[in-house]
Amino acid sequence: MPAPPLLKPAEVASVFGVAPKTVWRWQQEKRLSAVVTPGGHRRYPTTEVKRLAKQAGISLKILNRSLRGLV
Repeated sequence: MPAPPLLKPAEVASVFGVAPKTVWRWQQEKRLSAVVTPGGHRRYPTTEVKRLAKQAGISLKILNRSLRGLV
């Protein structure tokens, strides 16, 4: 099974309409899991973004529309 596509913090932020620093805070609060690249950059699996959106009550139909241009 292939790994899910990964999003940059700014891409996740644009999906939720928040600042990238908020996405970092969500990671620190264990609300969102990240993968750290060998270069030390954070990337977020789309499965994690969808899980958080579901918890926040965001329609997956709307979320998928937002993700369409990113992945």
